[in-house]
Amino acid sequence: MQSFEIVLWLGGIQGILLSLLLFLHKSNQPANKYLGSAIFFLSLELIYFVLHFTNNLLSFQYLIILFFFLPYIYVPFLDLYLLELTQRNLNVKKILLTFLPLFLNAVFVFIMFFLMQHSLPEFLTKLYLGDYGFAKILNNIKPLYGIGFVIYFVFKINVHNKKLKGSFSNLDKINLIWFRNLMIAMFVIGVILAAQHLFEVVYNEKSVFDYLIFIAIAVFIYLVGFMGLKQPQIFTQKVAEEFQEVEKYKKSGLTKEAADNFTNRLIKMMEEEKPFLNPNLTLYDLSKRLEISPHNLSEIINTNLKQNYYDFINSYRVEEFKSNLVKEDMKNFTILVVAFESGFKSKSAFNTVFKKFTGMTPTEYRNKIS
Repeated sequence: MQSFEIVLWLGGIQGILLSLLLFLHKSNQPANKYLGSAIFFLSLELIYFVLHFTNNLLSFQYLIILFFFLPYIYVPFLDLYLLELTQRNLNVKKILLTFLPLFLNAVFVFIMFFLMQHSLPEFLTKLYLGDYGFAKILNNIKPLYGIGFVIYFVFKINVHNKKLKGSFSNLDKINLIWFRNLMIAMFVIGVILAAQHLFEVVYNEKSVFDYLIFIAIAVFIYLVGFMGLKQPQIFTQKVAEEFQEVEKYKKSGLTKEAADNFTNRLIKMMEEEKPFLNPNLTLYDLSKRLEISPHNLSEIINTNLKQNYYDFINSYRVEEFKSNLVKEDMKNFTILVVAFESGFKSKSAFNTVFKKFTGMTPTEYRNKIS
């Protein structure tokens, strides 16, 4: 057995074990079950590649029909995972809609089976070998289907993160950047797979890049599962209630005079009481202190102050950091300690926000003023 085959087998088996771990993981359910299902079927895809490249697939003939539909199974489960993390009202209709491509393809293939009037073993063999014209067409659609869904995933995550910035001042562990980056990696793999598939059709031979791609898929499976285990539940009961409060007051309006009054009170509160020093301060928390609805507070920040909530709060933290940095009792502390004292919760978030508002890194800024 060649080394790359061993890697693929290990990747597939590891993925199956990882999917079981996600199923048994007590936190963040049912999202982990959706992700576990996606990884399980992704792992079967990897096992399919091993059997295909070692010319052993026909020994498992009755699994061909399952392997044929795999992209239409694991992609919807990834979609359900994302929906579960970013929405609170996942219903049966959405679940059924997600699996509609699988249903349509399955119905079409079974209709073709009855029309061909071949025995099931013969039909499966010809289906795998691509002897049917319709099978070639469906195989060519699969990469496009996957690429299209990945683009959709990235779009949904960007919308999700924009929504979070309207209510949260700290996005660590809830912004799904890791999932977006992995989907971009999946997009690249999908494009290469499509190119490789075209290469095989035109030249009727395999390329050395096949091996690298399948190893990349094995690594991808591991990373998705590992990061999924670390992903906390985004819509906890408290967060869900806060979002409901925002929706509840969505249609309530403010006069310009009232909006200006609340704006002045808000700025005074931020300067005197410094609520932004709480690293987990949410729009809902701040609205309660200001005695205003979350939606109206969001409207004031967006309209009167021309910022979203995330940038509004973190702009004060940046200024607090600048002020703390020159204090005598802070000069012996590291930059990160000063950042935490200023309301930031993580190094990565602090560095990103500081660079956005100042155009330089915290170290560059400290060297500039010293």
